[in-house]
Amino acid sequence: MKNQAKPGPSLRVRWKNSSPVSGIRGDEQRRHYKLETLASATERLLHGNDRFILPSIQALLGPAPLASLDFELVLENGYRFVFKAGATNTKKKRAHFAFVVAKNQTEFSKLVRNEHEYLATLHPRAPHHILKPYRRGEIFLPDRHKRSAHHREVFAYVMQGLGPFRELGLGRDHQFFINTAPRRKASRIQTEAIKTKLVELIARTYDPTTRDCMGIPDIASGDLAATLPRSGPPQLRVLACRELLRRVTPARLIHRMIGACWKSSKDLDVPVVPADPHDFAQGILKGRGAEEGRAWLGEYFDAVRARKLAKSDYLPLSIRDELGV
Repeated sequence: MKNQAKPGPSLRVRWKNSSPVSGIRGDEQRRHYKLETLASATERLLHGNDRFILPSIQALLGPAPLASLDFELVLENGYRFVFKAGATNTKKKRAHFAFVVAKNQTEFSKLVRNEHEYLATLHPRAPHHILKPYRRGEIFLPDRHKRSAHHREVFAYVMQGLGPFRELGLGRDHQFFINTAPRRKASRIQTEAIKTKLVELIARTYDPTTRDCMGIPDIASGDLAATLPRSGPPQLRVLACRELLRRVTPARLIHRMIGACWKSSKDLDVPVVPADPHDFAQGILKGRGAEEGRAWLGEYFDAVRARKLAKSDYLPLSIRDELGV
C-alpha cells in the first residue's frame, strides 16, 4: 500500500538507556509498563503493519529499505517517554529524529495525542522554533499474562530530532539550566534572554484569523529545550505543547503572559516574563514585527485604561510613552 513502508530484510534495532530518567526536579518518574515491553512491541510493529514510524523515516531518507534503527531514552516525565533515534538505510544515508510514546493507553495517550495535534498546528507558524511532528499511530502492548482485557494500545508519534537541544529546567535560584549530566546552569543574563525569546515565540504563534496561539509551556514537564552557547545568545525550541489558547485577543494574551508564573523547586512563583518590561516589549515587537507589535501593546494599554483588564505593576500605564506606543 502507498502509506506502508518496509524495513530491510535484516533490519537491526537497538535500544539504549532503559534506566529511569530523573525529571528536572530530580525525581524518578513512575512507569506503567516496562521499556522492554515497549521495545518488543515496537519491533513487532516495524516488521508488521507499521503505518507511521517507517513512513516518517523514509520520508526523510527516501524509499530505500532501512538497515538499522537506534533508540535512546533521553527525556521522561509523568506521562510520556521521548527517545532520541537514528536511522540508516541500505544506501547508508542517515537521519535523526525523536520518538514520543505515551505512558498509558488512557489519559496519557490523550495528552500525547493533543501534543501532536497542537505541534502540527503551531509548527508552520514558527518552523525554526517548534519541532515538527511527523506521522502518528498506536503501539499494541500485549499483557504478559495474555489477559485480553489488559492489552493496551498507547499513542506515539515521530518528531523532528532534538539535535544539540536539551531539556530546559528551572533551578532553586530561579535561573534556567540544561538537564544534562552534569547540569549546565544559565547565567542571569541568559535566563532573561530565554524568557524574552519565549515571549517572542508565543507572540509569533498567534494567528489573528483563528485567534489562537501556543499556551504557556510547562517548564516542569520538559516542554522546552535550549542550548547555552559559550558565545552568542541562548537558543530555544518547543518540544511539546499541551494547551492551545483559543478565542484570545492580543491584549488578553499580553495580560495572560505578564501574569503567568512557574513553580520553582521551592514551590515559589517564578514569572514567565523577563524582569525588565522593556525586554518583554522587545519580545512582542520581534514576534509580531515593529508595527503590529506596537499595535498589540497599544491595545493592551487601551484595555487597561478602559478597565477591561486589571492594572499591572509590571506594565503600568506610566510606561506607555517609554515604550513608544
